[in-house]
Amino acid sequence: MQKEAALNFRDQFRRARALALRDAEAFDEIIFVMERMGMLLTGKAGNLQKYKVRIITEARRSPLATKMPDACTWLHIPVIELYDLVQDGRNWAMHQGAFARHMTRHAVKMAIVLEDALMNGYYKVRDFMVQNPVCAEMWQPLSFIRQTMLENSFSFLPVNSIPDAAPAWKLVSELEVAQYLRNAGRGDRARRLVKTLREAVTPDGIRLLDPKLCRPEDSAPAALDGCKGLPVLVTHNGTGKLLGIVTAFDLL
Repeated sequence: MQKEAALNFRDQFRRARALALRDAEAFDEIIFVMERMGMLLTGKAGNLQKYKVRIITEARRSPLATKMPDACTWLHIPVIELYDLVQDGRNWAMHQGAFARHMTRHAVKMAIVLEDALMNGYYKVRDFMVQNPVCAEMWQPLSFIRQTMLENSFSFLPVNSIPDAAPAWKLVSELEVAQYLRNAGRGDRARRLVKTLREAVTPDGIRLLDPKLCRPEDSAPAALDGCKGLPVLVTHNGTGKLLGIVTAFDLL
């Protein structure tokens, strides 16, 4: 599979898994991605049975498909058995309750194997980073930054701490915002919510964190080295323009 297609399907599986996390019975999206992938691999419309050989062949690029099930049979399901479980569940007319939740767990495991297989051979930061990340701004009130974090389940937001000069990228964390707001009294919390981030960044207020910066062509191990568990910001060498963000979760 060509690189562009592999990365696209990787992203589709990730989005489908995210939906399954929010809804324990939402396995359909994962199956739809598998069917689209099978259609691309075979070049014709069909069903999971007709796509099985090609998808399993692709899945075997990952050690999660057969090597880990052979080594840890009590923890990992062989990819062929996993595929059959998903296919059999797909053929049922009704999915609800405990059966649907069980089916979703199998579909999520299958998606994880396929994601790993699709990324086999890709080691550059640009292959894993989230492009055009959502950023905070120094002029934004804390109420809006808090809202952005909650809407997107973000723990960190990049922010250019010197917006009128060359980019000086920092991170604002949910922990810093939460402590700043919750350490205030009842009336003070409302006043702090309307403060801009620039006003809140003080020695006794919010502390901006220093992220590791890397380039798109850097390797994944190089990005992780020294990141201290914080997101890594991917910038354009020379201009400092923010191109993407990558976390340890993205590189798992």
